[in-house]
Amino acid sequence: AIESLMQVGDFFVLNALGEDDYSGTMRHFLQRFGPGADRFQGVETFDAPGAGNVPVLASSIAYMKCKVVSRLETADHWVSYCEVEDGNVLRPEARTAVHRRKI
Repeated sequence: AIESLMQVGDFFVLNALGEDDYSGTMRHFLQRFGPGADRFQGVETFDAPGAGNVPVLASSIAYMKCKVVSRLETADHWVSYCEVEDGNVLRPEARTAVHRRKI
């Protein structure tokens, strides 16, 4: 599903979440979404500046707006090469969340 949004020339935002307030946002985006569902419904966002109209999570402590420059197809997934075009630190005093997945 996300693959269709990651074509060469497309923009996306990489959000950094704070260690004090990330679990609700993480739970929201880890749930399963049906085809065509708006994954940002119910999440407060604002548009990143410039071209692309991509959402930034209002709860993020920083973000990087990226552009897909090229893609490489592998046996079972795509590798995307992207360049950071813009970004901002929204909460400089906050520490970045670290999530370690239990196996």
